[in-house]
Amino acid sequence: MGTGPLQQLQDAGTVLIADTADFDKISQFNASEGTTNPSLLYSAAQNTSYATLISNTIAYANALPSTISSSERLTAAVDHLAVQFGTRIFKLTGKVSTEVDVTLSFNTAATIAAALRIIDLYHEQGVPKSQVRIKISATWEGIQAARVLQREHGVSCLITVVFGLVQAITAAEADVDAIAPYVGRITDWGKLHGIANDLGVETVSKIQNYLRKYGFKTKVMAASFRSTKQIRDLAGIDLLTASPAILEALEQESEPVDRRLTLESARHMNLHKSSFINDESAFRWAFNSDECAVEKSAEAMRKFGEDTEKLKLLLSKMLQVGYGSSFDGVDAVLCQIGIAEDGHPSRPQYIDGLTVDWPLELQPLILRAFNNDLTIFEMTRLNYAAGALYAEAANDLIQRNNLKPEDIDVIGYDGQTIYQEPPDRVKEREYVLSGNKSLVDRWLKGGFPCGFFIAESGVVAALTDVDTVTQFRPLDHALGGSAAPLMQYLDFVAFRNDGPTVTLNIGGIANLQLANADRSKMMAFDTGPGNVMIDHISKARTGRGYDKDGELAAQGKVIPKLHEELLQHDFYTRKPPRSAWRLDFGAAYADAVLERYSAASTEDLLATLTRFTAISITKSLTDFILPKTEVTRVVASGGGTRNATLMKNLGEEVEKHGLKLVTSDEFGIPAAYKEAIKFATLAFANKRSLANNIPAAGGAVRYASLGKLSLAPRRAKNSEPVVGRDEKVLGLNADGH
Repeated sequence: MGTGPLQQLQDAGTVLIADTADFDKISQFNASEGTTNPSLLYSAAQNTSYATLISNTIAYANALPSTISSSERLTAAVDHLAVQFGTRIFKLTGKVSTEVDVTLSFNTAATIAAALRIIDLYHEQGVPKSQVRIKISATWEGIQAARVLQREHGVSCLITVVFGLVQAITAAEADVDAIAPYVGRITDWGKLHGIANDLGVETVSKIQNYLRKYGFKTKVMAASFRSTKQIRDLAGIDLLTASPAILEALEQESEPVDRRLTLESARHMNLHKSSFINDESAFRWAFNSDECAVEKSAEAMRKFGEDTEKLKLLLSKMLQVGYGSSFDGVDAVLCQIGIAEDGHPSRPQYIDGLTVDWPLELQPLILRAFNNDLTIFEMTRLNYAAGALYAEAANDLIQRNNLKPEDIDVIGYDGQTIYQEPPDRVKEREYVLSGNKSLVDRWLKGGFPCGFFIAESGVVAALTDVDTVTQFRPLDHALGGSAAPLMQYLDFVAFRNDGPTVTLNIGGIANLQLANADRSKMMAFDTGPGNVMIDHISKARTGRGYDKDGELAAQGKVIPKLHEELLQHDFYTRKPPRSAWRLDFGAAYADAVLERYSAASTEDLLATLTRFTAISITKSLTDFILPKTEVTRVVASGGGTRNATLMKNLGEEVEKHGLKLVTSDEFGIPAAYKEAIKFATLAFANKRSLANNIPAAGGAVRYASLGKLSLAPRRAKNSEPVVGRDEKVLGLNADGH
């Protein structure tokens, strides 16, 4: 770092702390200490560079005992993530400070317990207690907690969210190691209230001088700087934490840094001594007399609280990875399809399949996309990166089977669904009856369905050199169809010659299809939750992403009241064709069930949900299909077929109506890969301009060939070799390196 302003600042007696979770920045500024807080952690958790730390935290949270609540699991995950970052910071600086959950700021006992938990986590990581500061908000309860931690447990405490002298004095009387007044935020308040001088610098200078004048050991860590001038004006303060941007700007300045705050100058300050540590009413009166301290303390704690909740939400989504309403791995299948005598595709013949997990660096981006928390720039990059992942899966399968791109007819996939909006049939009808001729208003006013899906097909075609079809849903949406489920086309192809056949897909959401050689008689609709709620509650209660083989459900008993409540869900008032969307049976709905039935055992909850899934599927079958068509079997596929308890319940229910439950494996279509085979079939049809939607099932006004085709580069006509591009543009040598 040399002899520039930053070194001069440290020579003036100020210990420098980089206010960032960016490890490279911490190293750059040779900081003597590092810090974490909810805002920094939330920002860092969305950075793909830290995917390994996030993954470690998810593994830790999943391994916690099944007896703890989902709320406790999330709080533990946040603490663990803070310690993960803190440990890395410790290795760079030798000392780190970590914040207790700000929502505990008014609970002394809970703050103490949380702080000791963090210390234990650091100990497990090999970080000694002496090198950790626990950050606690400057409330009366927080300061009293710090007093106990310092005196009885030997835990170093940093009182944060300090905006006035009263908070600083009380914390110093509690013998805490350090306090953190927020310079810039105090300055902001002063400007807003017409104070010409820099109120932040004046307040923090007074705090530092007071503690030095009266011999307190508590150090002052100035934070939240708005300019390099503020840093210069506080040169000589005990500790200073600032953002990398401010520190970089200071280092670029040529003016030397002079020490402003000294022990000698503090001794001559006219500052009256006060005491609050043993008088709660005096503290609260004095604190509430300081308008700036009251307003800014509340504001800061709210902001940290909001970021803590955002972080918990982000982690909760990651803890839910593994069921269909979140996102799964990418399945790739190799199958053979021909054209039958009737001009339709023949039943696909499965050859091989594999699954590729979403890379850790992409998972946080997908989850943020679900939460509408990506910029358009990030979403654009993610769209292309997701396409590259699909290309990798396809290439792996092609190579594993010793094939070449020209051996493959077409690649078909749906892409990752980011958002779908179902048709609003009432608005749609009002639009039609109004005589409105505006095509734009179909989506602005008319209630037509829409969706957004990523994994760019051009990227897949380019990286595999195989024709690629994706985006099957938008055309059906534009024709008034729900575009969900799409399984009915594969069922038509596979079972049209076997008489009327009911197929069932049990993914996150379960759906039924009635396959028939006469497409006008086909049906397809969602029946409600499949695995989604079972998986969510299993994850929340046990840390496992699903109830393996339905083992826990098999040990429980159905809760009649809950079972009846589930059947009263608004979804069941909708008529086919209907689709269940993320908001119907997602995490929020499952969490509400957990909250209402918190006293129920995990086994009983899972038994109820498993039974409910079987009943809701059977009820949909008996209400909407059996009255119209005679069938003898239900052909099941999807992840739910691996839940033995669910399949047992479902088999017993459909048997009551004279039906037999079988899996698609019996017809040469592996249940685990039926979804992927579906998209291969849709793509095969699209490439040949064959109608691959089922209007009678999805609600579209006409048949169409769904999907967007991106041709492989090798199919381009009138092309010629591009010479020298690698060397000139990519900077490669002649041998490709």
